[in-house]
Amino acid sequence: MADPALTSFVDELANLASVPAHSVGQYRRAPSVRSVSVAEPARVVIDDCLDASNEHLVSDRVGETGKYLDSPGQPRRYRLEAEVVRYPAPSRWLVQIVRPHVDQPC
Repeated sequence: MADPALTSFVDELANLASVPAHSVGQYRRAPSVRSVSVAEPARVVIDDCLDASNEHLVSDRVGETGKYLDSPGQPRRYRLEAEVVRYPAPSRWLVQIVRPHVDQPC
């Protein structure tokens, strides 16, 4: 990953680490390439359907052990867009931008 996606990811990890909980289940995804640009820097835009219906955040807090902490206002399936950019040195592709479209179910 590269910024700004990297900073957002690290911030989200720090937030999750501060909560006495763990995840169970798995996300399902359905990525597809929407566009490719060979202009420098080369860029690929990927559309995805993030399906969190079988993934849950479960409390580890005493007295709440096993309780689901899923936010009732958070959609469980929505469109996600990612931009992947080719960096020249060393040659590699990194996710640079991630845009969750929680208002667009899939």
